[in-house]
Amino acid sequence: MSYTKLVKKIVEQNPLHKKFLYESINQLSSKEKQDFSFFIDYMHNDNFTTDYLSECYKTIIDDAFKEAMYFRKNHSYRYSSFDEAYKNVYSNEVFMEKYMIGLAISSFTWTSHILIRRFFLEILQTLDSSNTYFEVGPGHGIYFADAYEKQKFCNYIALDISSTSLDLTKRFLMAKLKSHKNIEFINDDFLTFSNKHSADFLVIGEVLEHVENPVLFLDAAKELLNKDGKLFLTTCINAPAIDHLYNWDDLNSLEEMIAKSGLTILKKLYLPSYNQSINQCEVQKLPINIAYLLKHKQ
Repeated sequence: MSYTKLVKKIVEQNPLHKKFLYESINQLSSKEKQDFSFFIDYMHNDNFTTDYLSECYKTIIDDAFKEAMYFRKNHSYRYSSFDEAYKNVYSNEVFMEKYMIGLAISSFTWTSHILIRRFFLEILQTLDSSNTYFEVGPGHGIYFADAYEKQKFCNYIALDISSTSLDLTKRFLMAKLKSHKNIEFINDDFLTFSNKHSADFLVIGEVLEHVENPVLFLDAAKELLNKDGKLFLTTCINAPAIDHLYNWDDLNSLEEMIAKSGLTILKKLYLPSYNQSINQCEVQKLPINIAYLLKHKQ
């Protein structure tokens, strides 16, 4: 498999990560291994070396460790305003490229990310054909490509505030998809862009924790979502990262916010930290990854 050389390089640089890494990869299905190999081949064809890809993944690992230490000490994320995040993260094209590529690799090497992608694909399978797929913050483009390959929608829209992320998405789609019809890319802020669209299936993955006021973001999502549309939303609690701004006290406070926005939960997936319960994570302030399928409250 094309990813084998990369995995060996990552282990060389991060020996303590070896057990975690191999446990995650061993649970990949044959299709997921093929997808991982395709992504690595695509990266190589786009002139990214194995050493550079390993460095990108190390960027994610180092950031997670550094921000976890800050969170433990200060009981809060490092930044609380978008201006801080934009100045120190989003406007830094070199860092953003490494960060997005590292996150893409983690789609195949972190158990929580593997399970959330499976949840997403299961939901896609259940959807009826409709008009518009709209993804906010596609990042590396893997989910967007998954949706496009199902061909259940007439139009596909990707919106991202980061031009670096949007460019990575475009390049990945060009390599992955046989057809590129009916795809629109928008480089803008979801809360302020001039909206002339509506969504039958809206995807907001790992974005809500990146904004100062998630209520405004949920209100904007509800406004964009068609009356009978569905929203796939992922987020996290107690999961510090350099560009995470908002943290909920617990699952209840998150779900109360969702309910107050006029959305209701159809399906949910909770992924607490390794070998921990939800309650333990909430009490000890350990990470919980979450995925929801939402709709308008009737």
